[in-house]
Amino acid sequence: MNIGILRVIGCSHLKSLMYDRYSTLSAVSSSLQILDLSNNSLSFESQDERHAFSHLSDLKVLNLSYNKIEETNILIDALEYLKNLKSLYLNNNRELKFNGNGFPASLQQLEFLDLSYCHVFEPTDVIFNNLV
Repeated sequence: MNIGILRVIGCSHLKSLMYDRYSTLSAVSSSLQILDLSNNSLSFESQDERHAFSHLSDLKVLNLSYNKIEETNILIDALEYLKNLKSLYLNNNRELKFNGNGFPASLQQLEFLDLSYCHVFEPTDVIFNNLV
């Protein structure tokens, strides 16, 4: 199955992308280009979620807006796999704590980053250092 766009929106019970240590997205084709996971309850708190996007190498747009992401360490690790990502939506995730980590250098294709309506707890030079 060759899916180009996948939207999983408004599932308040969706708290993790992992099930029994396997990514729930593993059945999705690696040719997926747009993944909309907005308006869920994702938090990226499980260590297993570091590999949630490992097979989505062609992904260009990722929407994680309106979730419950606060600590970003695991999310940052998960983003490492998305070397072709052009747009990342993290808006409306309350308080984003980067804990000294910035976005990964692998996001060199990133053209658009939405952090609107997020309170960010780090100096911007730390967060964006690898993106320039």
